[in-house]
Amino acid sequence: MHFDVIQGNITQQTAHGLVNTISPDCRMECGVSEEISKHTNGSLAEKIAKEQPIDSGAVLVTAAYELPVIYLFHAVPVSKDGTVTEDTIRSVTRTVLEQADELECRSLIFPLLGCGGGGYNLKAGATCICEEIWQFIPESLADIRVIGHTESDFEQLLEVARDVKASSDPLERA
Repeated sequence: MHFDVIQGNITQQTAHGLVNTISPDCRMECGVSEEISKHTNGSLAEKIAKEQPIDSGAVLVTAAYELPVIYLFHAVPVSKDGTVTEDTIRSVTRTVLEQADELECRSLIFPLLGCGGGGYNLKAGATCICEEIWQFIPESLADIRVIGHTESDFEQLLEVARDVKASSDPLERA
C-alpha cells in the first residue's frame, strides 16, 4: 500500500473515496465539510441532514455528487458533547479504512479529522490518523493520502508521517 501526504484543497483531489468530517448533528458548516458543501450546491448537506443524529465514530457513505471521486465517507470524530479525543479519531479512521476496503476502493483521501472545527491538536490528530493508516492491512486499498490544506498543516503532517513510518518495523506490516 502506498501512503503519502499532500497539500491542497480536498475538493480538487481525484480518488475512489474522499473522507469528509461531519458533526453528530450532521451539520456541514465548517472546515472540510463546508468546502465540500460549497462544491455540491447544498444537495449533499440536505441529504446528510436527514441522517441525524449519527454516533461518534460512525461513518456514512454517499455518492460523490459533483466531486471527482466515487464515494464520500462522512466521518464523525466529534462526540455529542462536542469533544474530539484520540479514541474518536482512531475509531473513525479505522471505520473509514474498513468501509473503503469493503467497497473495493483503490485510493482514498483523508483530511485531518477533528483537527479543524473539532479543535483537536493537529500534530496529535495527524499522529492518530497516520498510525491507523500505517497499521491497516488492506485487501483493495492501494493508495492512501492524507491532505493538509495549508502549508503549515502540510509541514506538520509530513513530519508526523515520516516519524510514524520510521518508528515501525516494515516486517510487522507484511
